[in-house]
Amino acid sequence: MVRLQVAVDTPQHAGLDTTLDYLSERPLAPGTLVRAPLGKREVLGIVWLGHAGEVPDEELKPIAAVLDTLAPLDAAWQSLVTFSSGYYQRGLGELALGVLPPELHKLDAAQLSLRLRKLHKAMAPAADAAPAEAPPEPSAEQSAVLAALDTTPWRRRCCCTASPAAARPRSTCTPPRRRWPRGGRPWCWCRRST
Repeated sequence: MVRLQVAVDTPQHAGLDTTLDYLSERPLAPGTLVRAPLGKREVLGIVWLGHAGEVPDEELKPIAAVLDTLAPLDAAWQSLVTFSSGYYQRGLGELALGVLPPELHKLDAAQLSLRLRKLHKAMAPAADAAPAEAPPEPSAEQSAVLAALDTTPWRRRCCCTASPAAARPRSTCTPPRRRWPRGGRPWCWCRRST
């Protein structure tokens, strides 16, 4: 049996160390999520780098389950949590497990693997899906309008600020009139032929 240090959700004022010692059948990488017994309940914990406590191995409890379907949390994240727990004077496990999704606290290894399989299945593209169809060809009228739009020159000056005889109501000017910073002139991109 291997002795591991596990960060569990215990407040700093509880008087417990930052990590608790547990036994495991196999060595686990730091950052691995585990289910560990704490009193009469089973809680989520994270395998953490730390120093072994003074409690003899005979008095330690074994880890209940390993959530190895998720990749271990990386060392940079662990060092950030370690710094933050000291800075904010919070328990290491209290802070580390507080940032994980709340639903993760309730799941065991079988439930987590089932949810991950469903997630991967939903995210995978359907193999039997029909390829996307090309858009239909435009009709003769639509082609004529598209050709007319392509030949119409863009005008920089807004149709709203043109001569009063050629001005259109503001509501028809798209995009709406706006002023550029530092007192610029209002303008829009209009396709008005001269």
